[in-house]
Amino acid sequence: MRGLHRLEKGLRRLILATASGPRGRALDEPLGKDLPDQPRILLIRVDRIGDAIISTPVIRELRRRQPQAMIDILLGEKNEVVSSLLPDLDGRFTLRRQGAVATFGELRANRYDVVINLHLNRSAGAALATRLVRGAEVINYPAADPFRADGALAHAIVMTWRLLGPFGVGPITEADASRHPLRLRLPAASAAFAARVEASSLRRGEAGRRVFLNVSASHPTRAWGAARFGELARRLMADGWRVVLVGAPADESTLQRTALLAGREAVSLPAVENYADFAATLALADYVVTT
Repeated sequence: MRGLHRLEKGLRRLILATASGPRGRALDEPLGKDLPDQPRILLIRVDRIGDAIISTPVIRELRRRQPQAMIDILLGEKNEVVSSLLPDLDGRFTLRRQGAVATFGELRANRYDVVINLHLNRSAGAALATRLVRGAEVINYPAADPFRADGALAHAIVMTWRLLGPFGVGPITEADASRHPLRLRLPAASAAFAARVEASSLRRGEAGRRVFLNVSASHPTRAWGAARFGELARRLMADGWRVVLVGAPADESTLQRTALLAGREAVSLPAVENYADFAATLALADYVVTT
């Protein structure tokens, strides 16, 4: 397994070296007259679910600044589940292993004026996709960045926001990030589902702010485990928080173990298969802790 992992890392480095393409427009270089009145813009976000969701404030600001634009997004197989929930977009595409050639053919036919790679870290998949779409202008996050210089990264929204610089959008600070919340377009049925959960399991009107602990992780190496979540739940409840435990069906056993370790005061919700219902349930929280 280690040999396969090293081989995969080597292939990724090779792709980055050969497919990174042009460095793109500098973030302080305005598009100006290079941008038509009704530009075609493609956003590339082919990584995880959370990364797609955390991009929603930037997408919303881009739509506000370019109301006449055609704004599309290219997602990956790992985050396509949120495709229909992302607001402020026109077209949604998914990059899959099967059918990738056809997808890139369709994207090239759209003749995008601007392609924005929303990835903050170097990604072989995103670099390759950015190159193959062949946009007239490309915006990438710079590898040499002041936010990385001292090892203390800024909030992801603050960093991603800088990609809007060529559109004349100024940077924001850490203090500004809270004014640009994450938002999803939830179906009415999912909102109704969450309302039933609140009425039946969360005892509406009970005092205390709610913090939801999501025990699931996108990969086993990112999982925190029942012991840590159980300890965190106990500490939060000792400080007056209402703790609610949630997770995906595949992590039902972790959810049950965490509930036992957390104690009877913690609320453990049944695992939810439908992602829109899960997102609507998370919207009931004041804060969410997730890996």
